[in-house]
Amino acid sequence: MSGKKGRVSGERNDREAGLGLASAGRGGAGSARPGGSVRRGHEADTQVQHVFTVFTASFNRAHVLHRVYDSLRAQTFRDFEWLVVDDGSTDGTGALVEAWRAEADFPIRYRYQENRGKHVACNRAVAEARGRFFLTLDSDDACVPQALERLNRYWEEIPEREQPGFSAVTVLCMDAEGRIVGDRFPRRITDSDPLEVQYRLKVRGEKWGFQRTAVMREYPFPEPDRKLSHVPESIVWNRIARKYRHRLRGVKAGHGS
Repeated sequence: MSGKKGRVSGERNDREAGLGLASAGRGGAGSARPGGSVRRGHEADTQVQHVFTVFTASFNRAHVLHRVYDSLRAQTFRDFEWLVVDDGSTDGTGALVEAWRAEADFPIRYRYQENRGKHVACNRAVAEARGRFFLTLDSDDACVPQALERLNRYWEEIPEREQPGFSAVTVLCMDAEGRIVGDRFPRRITDSDPLEVQYRLKVRGEKWGFQRTAVMREYPFPEPDRKLSHVPESIVWNRIARKYRHRLRGVKAGHGS
């Protein structure tokens, strides 16, 4: 459900999971301890080894990619992998990621492909993902240290019997000065979908969150032409919206934890 329409080149947007909420609590069903893991639910997928696959597509972005790496190193929730798909870079991205992989205390996987576009990179990442949830962090993005912990907690707050009808948790973004990007959601907790959010609720601006990996595999990006370098993300999000709901978490700015 995220989009970057109108984003100024070089602008730095920090992803914020649960802006203004207190730090996630410890203990209890489904909550995460720093460095710990939680139950993964009932996904019938033997490929699942982590709660999150964090996916980054990169094309000659070695100079900013550290923002993602530094954010992941700082996460309080540790049950994730980082999957980098290099879309034909010539700037030493591969060597940089390999150096990080040698020192990191979380799994990093690197894949190289000819320059085909983010949609093709995403399809490859979805096919290889080992996380129950598929979370995109673009090559110049960052997130707060509690982001994964909170996202997982927001999912666990959905009653288990209702979870099969949901594909995603979506939250607000903030810029480098801590200001919310775009509109807030109408309530602190809203169950909706991208079509309703855009056309009925009239919520605008960049948002961020994960999709269930199994759902992403149901709805791959089309790859119509090797020369087509861009496919709008809305093509996939709108198809998913016809079958699944999103848990939207929106809170007031200015009350950061």
